[in-house]
Amino acid sequence: MAILPPITALGTQFLIEIWDNIEATKLEMVYDRLEFLLTEFENKYSRFKPDSLISQLNIHKIIHNPSPELINILTLGITFYDHTNGIHNLMVGETLVATGYDAEYSLIAKTALPQIPNPHSVLDIQPDYITLRHGMIDIGGYGKGVVIDLLATTLAREFGLQYYLINGGGDMYGTSNHSEPITLFLEHPTEPNTYLGTTIILNQGFAASSRHKRSWVHNQTHFSHIIETEPKQTAERIDASFITASTATTADVFATVALIAAKQTMNEFATTHELGVATLTLPSSFMYSRAFIFNSL
Repeated sequence: MAILPPITALGTQFLIEIWDNIEATKLEMVYDRLEFLLTEFENKYSRFKPDSLISQLNIHKIIHNPSPELINILTLGITFYDHTNGIHNLMVGETLVATGYDAEYSLIAKTALPQIPNPHSVLDIQPDYITLRHGMIDIGGYGKGVVIDLLATTLAREFGLQYYLINGGGDMYGTSNHSEPITLFLEHPTEPNTYLGTTIILNQGFAASSRHKRSWVHNQTHFSHIIETEPKQTAERIDASFITASTATTADVFATVALIAAKQTMNEFATTHELGVATLTLPSSFMYSRAFIFNSL
């Protein structure tokens, strides 16, 4: 077993465990390649990087001769908008900034929050150009999943590795430990070093999300990085979600959606996209679907 040194990117640390037999020189090559991919992805697509492609599109409203990768990432965001009935929306950038979740992390909210536009109405993606009529794009709701799946593909195709776990701050993709499922601990969202139980993954993605991880108060109003997109689904408050899915990207998306969607809607998503779903409503209401393998501690 080998554990790579942590790689800092996208506001978190990426931890990679490898269970293949691997020589030290090859392990160094793996680390250098993954570090390069993470740095490149952040520089290209982070809303917090002023020179990124996302920031340039948000500022100038047009990009000429976009790369196929950029086209694919934005098209994927629109696809998830459609697959979640508008709950997951890559156009939340302007609203996030207005709440204080800006590049400076000012955490100072504006009095009125802008309406979140429909990406079909404001984003035009063509082979020769991409235009943004108004608003701001933020791929934070699925970008980490995208890059984790990219790292997984790299480990398998470029280096021929079979057994590994990629953990990007709680969003993960894992194959197995020599065909044995990988056990994951489910962290309590408000009690440090406390776990609700465990689950397992086997050639699957996993993601957790919570309203409490990135939250703040301004003018006696609570805000978080979870934006209640339209159409508003339910008054029920879900405090944390845990998702297993076929890819890290899908798990990343639906971990956010599970905090917002009505229960019946989320059940339908789980069936359609073959998800395992678990949710926590504080103080102690923990629920999980039959597809989510849960073991208490």
